[in-house]
Amino acid sequence: MFKKLNLLIVLLIFLNAILVFSLVGHNFFNSSGGKIEKLSLPKQEKLYQSQEIVVSVLNGCGVPGVANLISKEIQKQYGAKVIKTENADNFDYQKTQVIYSSASGPDIENFITLISERVDSDQIYPSIYPLKNETIIIIVGKDYQDFLNFY
Repeated sequence: MFKKLNLLIVLLIFLNAILVFSLVGHNFFNSSGGKIEKLSLPKQEKLYQSQEIVVSVLNGCGVPGVANLISKEIQKQYGAKVIKTENADNFDYQKTQVIYSSASGPDIENFITLISERVDSDQIYPSIYPLKNETIIIIVGKDYQDFLNFY
């Protein structure tokens, strides 16, 4: 009888220790209170929790396959969902542009912060029209090598 009781007590102490460690570790490592903050990262990481980052990538430079390359990079480095990869309205874009939904939230703002390390900040701006299916449109310009060769 005492062995079973002692075993039960040891098991409960062990479970309590795991619970306390979990709570303390969570608060220690997540001091932002669940809010997403701008981070300086050596490698881009997905920082989105509630909003889905939905991207369309348009080829605005005319180089065959470049929109697909950028799409893969966006998915790999930023965890965004690319729903459309096609040609832009023309191939005369000198610089890559990023157009984001004016109804953006913290996750989109973090994406913009991360991608601004690869795209000139004067080429990142909110859409003047509501975006339909995506939250971000990237028009790949003739400077696409700067984007691909970031690291």
